Amino acid sequence: MYYKLGDKRYGNKLEALIAAKEKTGDANNIEYVPHTDWDSYDWLNEPEESWQEILRQHALELRQKYSYLRLWYSGGVDSQTIINTFVKNNIHLDEIVLCRDSPIDRFDTFDNGEINWVAIPYLKDHKDAFTRTKITIIDIGSEDCYNLWSNESLFIENQTNLDYSVTFGMINTYKDEVKPNSIQSQKNAANIHGMEKPIIGLDEHGFYMYYIDTLTPWQSKHDPTTSDEALEAFFLSPKVWSKQCHMMKNFCKEKKENYLQFLVNGERLPLLTTDSVCRDPLYLPFSIGKNINVKKYHENSLSSRCGKCLFRENLTINSGSPLIDMNFYMWSRIEEIIKSKIGKNWLNNKENIKDGITGKLSKKYYLEHDYNFYNEAISYSTDEVEFRNALSEFNNSFQQLPKSNTLIMPEDRLNSSSEKAKPPK
Repeated sequence: MYYKLGDKRYGNKLEALIAAKEKTGDANNIEYVPHTDWDSYDWLNEPEESWQEILRQHALELRQKYSYLRLWYSGGVDSQTIINTFVKNNIHLDEIVLCRDSPIDRFDTFDNGEINWVAIPYLKDHKDAFTRTKITIIDIGSEDCYNLWSNESLFIENQTNLDYSVTFGMINTYKDEVKPNSIQSQKNAANIHGMEKPIIGLDEHGFYMYYIDTLTPWQSKHDPTTSDEALEAFFLSPKVWSKQCHMMKNFCKEKKENYLQFLVNGERLPLLTTDSVCRDPLYLPFSIGKNINVKKYHENSLSSRCGKCLFRENLTINSGSPLIDMNFYMWSRIEEIIKSKIGKNWLNNKENIKDGITGKLSKKYYLEHDYNFYNEAISYSTDEVEFRNALSEFNNSFQQLPKSNTLIMPEDRLNSSSEKAKPPK
């Protein structure tokens, strides 16, 4: 995963944007490449093997390619699907890393629920499968956040969706700055992660797939060709990505109507839909953010990404931590740099950096050339009210995540002596 300007590759988006602006006069002249092997792959032919067999093959390929496999496991559906693949096919993982983070050193609250209430129970219940696997739990606390955020250059280098989320990717990329001894470097090692949902579209030429750089949990500060340890985005491997995108294409062709409208309108399919088609179920029924409407609370929040970030921000604000001021300062500095170097048109919200830098799309890769479905999709009623009502009914048809009394919104206040959070029943 990298950016390209001429023959030069960049592992960091902001660096690539600035270079494009300085060398060509237009920051948009960079090319975003999700995977080095995508351009040479035959996307029009769906792999014949089953989805489970495709996953097994890829896990085995990684085992044969690397001497050391490290999986970053969160308990979400993506990493759950990956760990299930290794376990049920008896493919060895050398290390499993779980990462919890809290700017106020509280690791038992809602925002770390996937780790505490899903991932750790899974590992305990399957301990016989991991007798030769190293289990590492990293807690990133207030001191670690301060050390990271006080280094302005690191903050700017890793500018994508940072806010209050010190993700597993940041820990891997910045382990020497954040947690010097948390992860031991290994020769010929791969850091495996997974969050890449299938993304497809439909136009007058047929069904296609693509990828968006803002969906990446982090960006490497290193030249992608010289990183010490490989970053393996499990679902971006060409055959794996092809299979899951073809599965979603077939699903939409069968269901038609609202699904085809999503694709023609350039909208992403709902995560609950893609997860139901090509992800294993959660080990335990708890997930952060997917069922929480954060738009209502967005205007008064520094964090705009998800319920987890909102929750963490409120913990920080209500504890009186100076980190809230540091977070605001760092975002302000990035905003100054972006506006001065590449122009404010690269901000999703030209008045506020918290909405992030505009995403860069990969090119379209066609899965099937078929004009009939596009013509059928655009023939549906385009009445806005009718269409929005249909989408609303569709989204509301899913069972909502039970409300947790640990979820604190901006108008609330946290009593620091409150009881420890417990998972929703």
